[in-house]
Amino acid sequence: MTSMLRNAWAFSDVIPFFSQLCDGLEALRRTHIVHRDLKPSNIRVRPTGGPVILDFGLARILNLPDATATIEGARIGTPIYFAPEQFRGTKRDIDHRTDLFALGVLMFQAITGTHPFFVESMTMKALEDAVCSSSDYQDNSILKGLDARIQLLMNRLLAKERVNRITKQDLTQLHLGVESAKANMGLVLAL
Repeated sequence: MTSMLRNAWAFSDVIPFFSQLCDGLEALRRTHIVHRDLKPSNIRVRPTGGPVILDFGLARILNLPDATATIEGARIGTPIYFAPEQFRGTKRDIDHRTDLFALGVLMFQAITGTHPFFVESMTMKALEDAVCSSSDYQDNSILKGLDARIQLLMNRLLAKERVNRITKQDLTQLHLGVESAKANMGLVLAL
């Protein structure tokens, strides 16, 4: 998937692909697993075009806290795909919503061809500040040109506070919206 994010995708490809990726993240959530390092190189594309999540070396099993030997304050993962709570290093705040933030970064890249926070030669501190407090990505002209429901979805995925990120119900509605969109050749998201 790494090479696929060098340019913006056709929007008609974004929703079906990311809907399938959401299905994978929902399966992880149901089994209390947080990937913690969702990024392009950890997603392979099947010959059919669907995504497969790989590399669970940094995954955390939420209902077995002693099975994951992460030290409080440790920053685990790939910083350009970190959620704010990963920068803060608060182990207790890492949950399935952490992976949803990374999903939002990936989806933003697929839609716009750019990263919502990272720019070349950015320092780690500048990246942390952007991820934790900037909403400048909302000014992206491609994003602003999309349906308001897609903009809302992106804002919910990239919410700074976990509590404001999309929920299982939202993901279910997104999936239903994708099925409806495929049937009607339009995009219907019931967020």
